[in-house]
Amino acid sequence: MKTGLVLFRNDLRIHDNETLVRAIEFSDALIPLYVLPKVETHTLIPYSRRSNFRIKFLLESLADLNDSLKRMGSKLILRTGNIEHIVPELCLEYSVDMVFFANLACTEEVEQEKNLIHILSKIGISHRSYHTSTLVHPSDLPFPVEHLPEVFTEFRKMVEKKNPLAFSLPKKGRAPSLPSGLESESLPLELITLANSVKIHPSRAIDWKGGEQEGIKRLTEYLWLTDCIQTYKETRNQLLGKNYSSKFSAYLSLGCLSARLIYQQIKAYEEERIANESTYWLVFELLWRDYFFFIASKHGRSLFMKSGIQKKISKSSLIQNSGYEKTNVDLVAFEKWRLGKTEDEFVNGNMKELLLTGYMSNRGRQNVASFLVHNLRLDWRLGAEWFETMLIDYDPASNYGNWNYIAGIGNDPRSRVFNTEKQAKDYDPLGEYRKTWSE
Repeated sequence: MKTGLVLFRNDLRIHDNETLVRAIEFSDALIPLYVLPKVETHTLIPYSRRSNFRIKFLLESLADLNDSLKRMGSKLILRTGNIEHIVPELCLEYSVDMVFFANLACTEEVEQEKNLIHILSKIGISHRSYHTSTLVHPSDLPFPVEHLPEVFTEFRKMVEKKNPLAFSLPKKGRAPSLPSGLESESLPLELITLANSVKIHPSRAIDWKGGEQEGIKRLTEYLWLTDCIQTYKETRNQLLGKNYSSKFSAYLSLGCLSARLIYQQIKAYEEERIANESTYWLVFELLWRDYFFFIASKHGRSLFMKSGIQKKISKSSLIQNSGYEKTNVDLVAFEKWRLGKTEDEFVNGNMKELLLTGYMSNRGRQNVASFLVHNLRLDWRLGAEWFETMLIDYDPASNYGNWNYIAGIGNDPRSRVFNTEKQAKDYDPLGEYRKTWSE
Protein backbone atom coordinates (compact mmCIF):
# COMPACT_ATOMS: atom_id res chain seq x y z
CA MET A 1 0.00 0.00 0.00
CA LYS A 2 1.43 3.37 -1.07
CA THR A 3 0.74 6.57 0.86
CA GLY A 4 1.12 9.96 -0.78
CA LEU A 5 1.02 13.54 0.49
CA VAL A 6 0.00 16.36 -1.82
CA LEU A 7 1.03 19.79 -0.57
CA PHE A 8 -1.22 22.55 -1.85
CA ARG A 9 0.49 25.89 -2.27
CA ASN A 10 -0.71 28.48 -4.81
CA ASP A 11 -2.80 25.85 -6.60
CA LEU A 12 -6.03 25.80 -4.59
CA ARG A 13 -8.15 24.03 -7.19
CA ILE A 14 -9.20 20.65 -8.52
CA HIS A 15 -9.28 21.49 -12.25
CA ASP A 16 -6.04 21.54 -14.26
CA ASN A 17 -3.96 20.44 -11.28
CA GLU A 18 -1.37 17.93 -12.43
CA THR A 19 0.14 17.75 -8.95
CA LEU A 20 -3.13 16.45 -7.51
CA VAL A 21 -3.80 14.14 -10.47
CA ARG A 22 -0.38 12.47 -10.19
CA ALA A 23 -0.74 12.13 -6.43
CA ILE A 24 -4.11 10.40 -6.88
CA GLU A 25 -2.65 8.05 -9.51
CA PHE A 26 0.22 7.07 -7.20
CA SER A 27 -1.54 6.69 -3.89
CA ASP A 28 -3.66 4.10 -2.12
CA ALA A 29 -3.98 6.56 0.75
CA LEU A 30 -3.49 10.31 0.28
CA ILE A 31 -2.98 13.32 2.56
CA PRO A 32 -4.14 16.59 0.92
CA LEU A 33 -2.31 19.21 3.03
CA TYR A 34 -2.27 22.99 3.30
CA VAL A 35 0.05 24.72 5.75
CA LEU A 36 -1.42 28.00 6.98
CA PRO A 37 0.91 30.99 7.23
CA LYS A 38 1.99 32.44 10.54
CA VAL A 39 1.30 36.16 10.95
CA GLU A 40 4.54 37.92 10.00
CA THR A 41 5.63 41.56 9.81
CA HIS A 42 7.46 43.11 6.87
CA THR A 43 11.15 43.99 6.85
CA LEU A 44 10.83 47.73 6.11
CA ILE A 45 7.30 48.71 7.13
CA PRO A 46 5.64 47.90 10.47
CA TYR A 47 2.66 46.00 9.06
CA SER A 48 1.61 42.39 8.71
CA ARG A 49 2.41 40.73 5.41
CA ARG A 50 -1.26 39.74 4.96
CA SER A 51 -4.19 42.07 5.53
CA ASN A 52 -7.59 40.92 6.70
CA PHE A 53 -8.75 41.12 3.06
CA ARG A 54 -6.11 38.63 1.97
CA ILE A 55 -6.77 36.32 4.91
CA LYS A 56 -10.51 36.30 4.23
CA PHE A 57 -10.01 35.41 0.56
CA LEU A 58 -7.54 32.66 1.50
CA LEU A 59 -9.85 31.06 4.09
CA GLU A 60 -12.76 31.12 1.64
CA SER A 61 -10.56 29.48 -0.98
CA LEU A 62 -9.46 26.77 1.43
CA ALA A 63 -13.08 26.09 2.47
CA ASP A 64 -14.03 25.71 -1.19
CA LEU A 65 -11.10 23.36 -1.83
CA ASN A 66 -12.13 21.28 1.16
CA ASP A 67 -15.69 21.02 -0.20
CA SER A 68 -14.33 19.84 -3.56
CA LEU A 69 -12.10 17.25 -1.93
CA LYS A 70 -15.03 15.96 0.12
CA ARG A 71 -16.98 15.40 -3.10
CA MET A 72 -14.00 13.35 -4.27
CA GLY A 73 -14.01 11.22 -1.11
CA SER A 74 -11.32 13.05 0.89
CA LYS A 75 -10.84 16.32 2.76
CA LEU A 76 -8.23 19.03 3.27
CA ILE A 77 -5.83 18.66 6.20
CA LEU A 78 -4.79 21.96 7.75
CA ARG A 79 -1.71 22.68 9.80
CA THR A 80 -0.14 26.00 10.86
CA GLY A 81 3.55 26.72 10.84
CA ASN A 82 6.59 25.84 8.77
CA ILE A 83 6.29 23.61 5.70
CA GLU A 84 9.81 22.26 6.16
CA HIS A 85 8.88 20.96 9.63
CA ILE A 86 5.26 19.94 9.22
CA VAL A 87 5.55 17.90 6.01
CA PRO A 88 8.39 15.62 7.25
CA GLU A 89 6.62 15.12 10.60
CA LEU A 90 3.43 13.96 8.84
CA CYS A 91 5.49 11.78 6.50
CA LEU A 92 7.11 9.97 9.41
CA GLU A 93 3.91 9.66 11.42
CA TYR A 94 1.83 8.23 8.55
CA SER A 95 4.54 6.35 6.62
CA VAL A 96 4.32 8.51 3.52
CA ASP A 97 6.13 7.16 0.46
CA MET A 98 5.94 10.18 -1.84
CA VAL A 99 5.38 13.93 -1.48
CA PHE A 100 3.85 15.90 -4.37
CA PHE A 101 3.93 19.68 -4.76
CA ALA A 102 3.88 22.46 -7.36
CA ASN A 103 7.01 24.45 -8.18
CA LEU A 104 6.89 28.20 -7.53
CA ALA A 105 9.23 30.91 -8.81
CA CYS A 106 10.12 33.41 -6.07
CA THR A 107 13.07 33.18 -3.70
CA GLU A 108 11.18 32.49 -0.48
CA GLU A 109 9.14 29.68 -1.99
CA VAL A 110 12.13 28.19 -3.86
CA GLU A 111 14.14 28.11 -0.64
CA GLN A 112 11.21 26.36 1.06
CA GLU A 113 11.28 23.73 -1.68
CA LYS A 114 15.03 23.21 -1.41
CA ASN A 115 14.90 22.88 2.38
CA LEU A 116 11.95 20.49 2.20
CA ILE A 117 13.62 18.32 -0.44
CA HIS A 118 16.82 18.19 1.62
CA ILE A 119 14.96 17.08 4.76
CA LEU A 120 12.87 14.53 2.86
CA SER A 121 15.98 13.01 1.29
CA LYS A 122 17.60 12.67 4.72
CA ILE A 123 14.65 10.61 5.98
CA GLY A 124 14.39 8.56 2.80
CA ILE A 125 11.17 9.98 1.33
CA SER A 126 10.83 10.71 -2.38
CA HIS A 127 9.17 13.73 -3.95
CA ARG A 128 7.73 14.78 -7.29
CA SER A 129 7.08 18.36 -8.32
CA TYR A 130 5.12 19.86 -11.19
CA HIS A 131 4.78 23.19 -12.92
CA THR A 132 1.13 24.33 -12.76
CA SER A 133 1.23 28.14 -12.36
CA THR A 134 1.65 29.52 -15.86
CA LEU A 135 -0.03 29.42 -19.24
CA VAL A 136 3.17 28.35 -20.99
CA HIS A 137 5.02 25.43 -19.43
CA PRO A 138 8.78 26.06 -19.03
CA SER A 139 9.50 23.04 -21.24
CA ASP A 140 7.47 24.68 -24.03
CA LEU A 141 9.47 27.90 -24.02
CA PRO A 142 11.63 28.45 -27.13
CA PHE A 143 14.64 29.02 -24.83
CA PRO A 144 15.79 27.89 -21.38
CA VAL A 145 14.59 30.15 -18.55
CA GLU A 146 18.14 31.35 -17.88
CA HIS A 147 18.13 32.81 -21.42
CA LEU A 148 14.77 34.55 -20.98
CA PRO A 149 14.78 37.90 -22.87
CA GLU A 150 14.96 40.96 -20.63
CA VAL A 151 12.26 42.76 -22.64
CA PHE A 152 8.69 41.44 -22.63
CA THR A 153 8.02 42.12 -26.32
CA GLU A 154 10.88 39.83 -27.34
CA PHE A 155 9.54 37.11 -25.02
CA ARG A 156 5.99 37.46 -26.35
CA LYS A 157 6.96 37.37 -30.01
CA MET A 158 9.16 34.31 -29.57
CA VAL A 159 6.49 32.46 -27.57
CA GLU A 160 3.71 33.35 -30.00
CA LYS A 161 5.87 32.37 -32.97
CA LYS A 162 6.48 28.92 -31.49
CA ASN A 163 2.79 28.77 -30.51
CA PRO A 164 3.12 26.10 -27.80
CA LEU A 165 -0.37 26.78 -26.46
CA ALA A 166 -1.92 23.46 -27.46
CA PHE A 167 -2.60 21.20 -24.50
CA SER A 168 -5.22 19.13 -22.75
CA LEU A 169 -6.08 19.62 -19.10
CA PRO A 170 -5.33 16.60 -16.87
CA LYS A 171 -8.40 14.72 -15.70
CA LYS A 172 -8.94 14.13 -12.00
CA GLY A 173 -10.19 10.92 -10.45
CA ARG A 174 -11.74 9.98 -7.13
CA ALA A 175 -9.30 10.72 -4.32
CA PRO A 176 -7.90 7.91 -2.16
CA SER A 177 -8.98 7.93 1.47
CA LEU A 178 -7.02 9.58 4.25
CA PRO A 179 -4.69 7.50 6.42
CA SER A 180 -6.53 6.20 9.47
CA GLY A 181 -6.66 8.57 12.42
CA LEU A 182 -5.56 11.71 10.58
CA GLU A 183 -7.58 14.84 11.35
CA SER A 184 -7.28 18.46 10.33
CA GLU A 185 -6.44 21.15 12.86
CA SER A 186 -8.95 23.93 13.47
CA LEU A 187 -8.35 27.30 11.87
CA PRO A 188 -6.33 29.58 14.17
CA LEU A 189 -8.58 32.01 16.02
CA GLU A 190 -6.29 34.86 15.01
CA LEU A 191 -6.95 34.22 11.32
CA ILE A 192 -10.70 33.82 11.83
CA THR A 193 -10.79 37.11 13.73
CA LEU A 194 -8.90 38.87 10.95
CA ALA A 195 -11.17 37.47 8.24
CA ASN A 196 -14.29 38.45 10.18
CA SER A 197 -13.00 42.01 10.60
CA VAL A 198 -13.38 42.78 6.88
CA LYS A 199 -15.92 45.52 6.25
CA ILE A 200 -17.62 45.55 2.86
CA HIS A 201 -17.33 49.04 1.37
CA PRO A 202 -20.34 50.22 -0.69
CA SER A 203 -18.08 51.53 -3.49
CA ARG A 204 -16.04 48.33 -3.86
CA ALA A 205 -15.26 47.25 -7.41
CA ILE A 206 -16.45 43.68 -6.85
CA ASP A 207 -17.67 41.40 -4.06
CA TRP A 208 -14.55 39.28 -3.69
CA LYS A 209 -15.17 35.76 -2.50
CA GLY A 210 -12.41 33.19 -2.66
CA GLY A 211 -12.45 29.71 -4.12
CA GLU A 212 -12.39 27.70 -7.31
CA GLN A 213 -16.17 27.74 -7.74
CA GLU A 214 -16.29 31.52 -7.38
CA GLY A 215 -13.42 31.85 -9.85
CA ILE A 216 -15.19 29.70 -12.44
CA LYS A 217 -18.38 31.69 -11.84
CA ARG A 218 -16.49 34.95 -12.52
CA LEU A 219 -14.90 33.48 -15.67
CA THR A 220 -18.31 32.41 -16.95
CA GLU A 221 -19.84 35.78 -16.11
CA TYR A 222 -17.15 37.91 -17.75
CA LEU A 223 -17.05 35.87 -20.96
CA TRP A 224 -20.33 34.10 -21.54
CA LEU A 225 -22.98 35.99 -19.56
CA THR A 226 -21.96 39.61 -20.17
CA ASP A 227 -19.67 39.45 -23.25
CA CYS A 228 -17.50 42.05 -21.49
CA ILE A 229 -14.39 40.42 -22.91
CA GLN A 230 -15.36 41.87 -26.29
CA THR A 231 -14.43 45.37 -25.10
CA TYR A 232 -11.68 44.51 -22.61
CA LYS A 233 -8.94 46.45 -24.42
CA GLU A 234 -11.08 49.61 -24.49
CA THR A 235 -12.29 49.41 -20.87
CA ARG A 236 -9.28 47.93 -19.02
CA ASN A 237 -7.95 51.35 -17.91
CA GLN A 238 -11.19 52.47 -16.33
CA LEU A 239 -11.36 52.94 -12.57
CA LEU A 240 -14.92 52.33 -11.36
CA GLY A 241 -17.17 49.30 -11.56
CA LYS A 242 -17.03 45.54 -11.79
CA ASN A 243 -16.62 44.74 -15.46
CA TYR A 244 -14.09 47.23 -16.80
CA SER A 245 -11.54 44.45 -16.28
CA SER A 246 -11.74 40.69 -15.86
CA LYS A 247 -11.03 40.55 -12.09
CA PHE A 248 -9.46 37.12 -12.62
CA SER A 249 -6.26 38.19 -10.87
CA ALA A 250 -7.20 37.21 -7.31
CA TYR A 251 -8.27 33.75 -8.45
CA LEU A 252 -5.04 33.34 -10.41
CA SER A 253 -2.94 34.48 -7.45
CA LEU A 254 -4.01 31.53 -5.26
CA GLY A 255 -4.48 29.18 -8.18
CA CYS A 256 -8.26 28.98 -7.76
CA LEU A 257 -8.30 29.45 -11.54
CA SER A 258 -5.58 28.17 -13.83
CA ALA A 259 -4.27 30.36 -16.64
CA ARG A 260 -4.75 27.42 -18.99
CA LEU A 261 -8.47 27.10 -18.19
CA ILE A 262 -8.91 30.83 -18.84
CA TYR A 263 -7.05 30.47 -22.15
CA GLN A 264 -9.18 27.52 -23.22
CA GLN A 265 -12.36 29.41 -22.40
CA ILE A 266 -11.16 32.45 -24.38
CA LYS A 267 -10.39 30.22 -27.38
CA ALA A 268 -13.84 28.62 -27.10
CA TYR A 269 -15.41 32.09 -26.91
CA GLU A 270 -13.49 33.20 -30.02
CA GLU A 271 -14.69 30.08 -31.83
CA GLU A 272 -18.35 30.48 -30.85
CA ARG A 273 -18.84 34.26 -30.67
CA ILE A 274 -16.08 36.65 -31.71
CA ALA A 275 -12.31 36.94 -31.90
CA ASN A 276 -11.05 40.51 -31.79
CA GLU A 277 -8.28 42.66 -30.34
CA SER A 278 -9.85 42.54 -26.89
CA THR A 279 -10.03 38.75 -26.70
CA TYR A 280 -6.39 38.62 -27.79
CA TRP A 281 -5.45 41.26 -25.24
CA LEU A 282 -6.58 39.14 -22.33
CA VAL A 283 -4.27 36.37 -23.52
CA PHE A 284 -1.58 39.06 -23.88
CA GLU A 285 -2.07 39.88 -20.17
CA LEU A 286 -1.75 36.20 -19.25
CA LEU A 287 1.58 36.19 -21.07
CA TRP A 288 2.68 39.24 -19.04
CA ARG A 289 1.88 37.24 -15.90
CA ASP A 290 3.93 34.31 -17.22
CA TYR A 291 6.78 36.65 -18.06
CA PHE A 292 7.05 37.96 -14.50
CA PHE A 293 6.96 34.38 -13.19
CA PHE A 294 9.90 33.44 -15.40
CA ILE A 295 11.74 36.67 -14.57
CA ALA A 296 11.45 35.77 -10.88
CA SER A 297 12.74 32.30 -11.63
CA LYS A 298 15.68 33.67 -13.64
CA HIS A 299 16.77 36.50 -11.34
CA GLY A 300 15.97 35.06 -7.91
CA ARG A 301 16.77 37.30 -4.96
CA SER A 302 17.70 40.29 -7.15
CA LEU A 303 14.01 40.93 -7.81
CA PHE A 304 13.53 41.82 -4.14
CA MET A 305 16.69 43.87 -3.64
CA LYS A 306 16.78 47.65 -3.79
CA SER A 307 18.92 47.55 -6.94
CA GLY A 308 16.45 45.21 -8.66
CA ILE A 309 17.13 42.82 -11.50
CA GLN A 310 19.30 45.42 -13.25
CA LYS A 311 21.44 45.64 -10.10
CA LYS A 312 21.40 49.41 -10.07
CA ILE A 313 19.84 52.02 -7.80
CA SER A 314 16.79 53.92 -9.02
CA LYS A 315 17.71 57.43 -10.21
CA SER A 316 15.00 58.93 -7.99
CA SER A 317 16.32 57.00 -5.02
CA LEU A 318 19.87 58.23 -5.64
CA ILE A 319 18.84 61.82 -5.01
CA GLN A 320 18.41 61.14 -1.31
CA ASN A 321 20.40 57.96 -0.84
CA SER A 322 23.69 56.40 -1.71
CA GLY A 323 24.88 52.89 -1.07
CA TYR A 324 23.48 49.52 -2.06
CA GLU A 325 21.12 48.79 0.79
CA LYS A 326 20.64 52.20 2.40
CA THR A 327 17.08 53.33 2.09
CA ASN A 328 14.95 56.40 2.58
CA VAL A 329 12.51 55.00 5.13
CA ASP A 330 10.65 58.26 5.62
CA LEU A 331 7.67 56.74 7.39
CA VAL A 332 5.93 60.10 7.69
CA ALA A 333 5.85 60.51 3.91
CA PHE A 334 5.08 56.83 3.49
CA GLU A 335 2.13 57.03 5.90
CA LYS A 336 0.62 59.94 3.96
CA TRP A 337 0.92 57.87 0.79
CA ARG A 338 -0.41 54.72 2.47
CA LEU A 339 -3.47 56.48 3.90
CA GLY A 340 -4.23 58.57 0.82
CA LYS A 341 -3.29 61.89 2.42
CA THR A 342 -0.81 63.30 -0.07
CA GLU A 343 -1.25 66.56 -1.99
CA ASP A 344 -2.36 64.57 -5.06
CA GLU A 345 -6.11 63.78 -5.17
CA PHE A 346 -5.75 61.09 -7.85
CA VAL A 347 -3.12 59.23 -5.85
CA ASN A 348 -5.23 59.65 -2.71
CA GLY A 349 -8.31 58.15 -4.32
CA ASN A 350 -6.44 55.06 -5.44
CA MET A 351 -4.73 54.58 -2.09
CA LYS A 352 -8.02 54.91 -0.22
CA GLU A 353 -9.64 52.34 -2.47
CA LEU A 354 -6.78 49.94 -1.68
CA LEU A 355 -6.96 50.64 2.05
CA LEU A 356 -10.73 50.18 2.25
CA THR A 357 -11.26 47.30 -0.20
CA GLY A 358 -7.97 45.45 -0.77
CA TYR A 359 -8.07 46.24 -4.47
CA MET A 360 -6.95 48.89 -6.96
CA SER A 361 -7.04 49.06 -10.76
CA ASN A 362 -3.90 48.43 -12.80
CA ARG A 363 -3.93 52.05 -13.94
CA GLY A 364 -4.09 53.17 -10.34
CA ARG A 365 -1.23 50.89 -9.30
CA GLN A 366 1.10 52.35 -11.90
CA ASN A 367 0.27 55.90 -10.87
CA VAL A 368 0.65 55.49 -7.11
CA ALA A 369 3.85 53.49 -7.57
CA SER A 370 5.34 56.18 -9.79
CA PHE A 371 4.31 58.84 -7.26
CA LEU A 372 6.02 57.03 -4.37
CA VAL A 373 9.25 56.44 -6.32
CA HIS A 374 9.59 59.55 -8.45
CA ASN A 375 7.68 62.25 -6.53
CA LEU A 376 8.22 61.23 -2.92
CA ARG A 377 11.58 59.61 -3.82
CA LEU A 378 11.11 56.79 -1.38
CA ASP A 379 12.56 53.31 -1.64
CA TRP A 380 10.28 51.37 -4.00
CA ARG A 381 10.31 48.37 -1.63
CA LEU A 382 8.16 50.30 0.87
CA GLY A 383 5.39 50.42 -1.70
CA ALA A 384 5.95 46.82 -2.79
CA GLU A 385 5.62 45.64 0.80
CA TRP A 386 2.40 47.62 1.29
CA PHE A 387 0.93 46.16 -1.88
CA GLU A 388 1.88 42.71 -0.59
CA THR A 389 0.00 43.45 2.60
CA MET A 390 -3.16 44.80 1.04
CA LEU A 391 -3.81 43.40 -2.42
CA ILE A 392 -6.28 40.53 -2.50
CA ASP A 393 -4.70 39.53 -5.81
CA TYR A 394 -1.12 39.77 -4.53
CA ASP A 395 1.28 37.69 -6.59
CA PRO A 396 4.96 38.03 -5.60
CA ALA A 397 6.44 37.79 -9.10
CA SER A 398 3.98 40.24 -10.66
CA ASN A 399 4.06 42.64 -7.72
CA TYR A 400 7.81 42.92 -7.39
CA GLY A 401 8.32 42.71 -11.16
CA ASN A 402 6.01 45.68 -11.68
CA TRP A 403 7.66 47.70 -8.91
CA ASN A 404 11.09 47.03 -10.48
CA TYR A 405 9.54 48.19 -13.75
CA ILE A 406 8.23 51.47 -12.33
CA ALA A 407 11.48 52.19 -10.42
CA GLY A 408 13.48 51.90 -13.64
CA ILE A 409 15.45 48.87 -12.47
CA GLY A 410 13.33 46.20 -14.17
CA ASN A 411 12.31 45.07 -17.64
CA ASP A 412 11.15 48.28 -19.29
CA PRO A 413 13.72 50.29 -21.26
CA ARG A 414 11.44 53.35 -21.23
CA SER A 415 10.99 55.94 -18.50
CA ARG A 416 8.08 55.04 -16.21
CA VAL A 417 7.46 58.44 -14.59
CA PHE A 418 3.72 59.09 -14.60
CA ASN A 419 2.28 62.62 -14.67
CA THR A 420 -0.57 61.96 -12.24
CA GLU A 421 -2.32 65.24 -13.07
CA LYS A 422 -2.46 64.30 -16.76
CA GLN A 423 -3.43 60.73 -15.89
CA ALA A 424 -6.34 62.01 -13.82
CA LYS A 425 -7.55 64.16 -16.73
CA ASP A 426 -7.22 61.23 -19.15
CA TYR A 427 -8.78 58.50 -17.02
CA ASP A 428 -11.00 60.41 -14.57
CA PRO A 429 -12.00 63.49 -16.63
CA LEU A 430 -15.17 64.22 -14.68
CA GLY A 431 -13.58 63.50 -11.31
CA GLU A 432 -16.06 60.71 -10.52
CA TYR A 433 -13.39 58.36 -9.22
CA ARG A 434 -11.75 60.99 -7.03
CA LYS A 435 -15.13 62.06 -5.69
CA THR A 436 -16.08 58.43 -4.91
CA TRP A 437 -13.02 57.91 -2.74
CA SER A 438 -12.88 61.36 -1.15
CA GLU A 439 -16.13 60.78 0.70
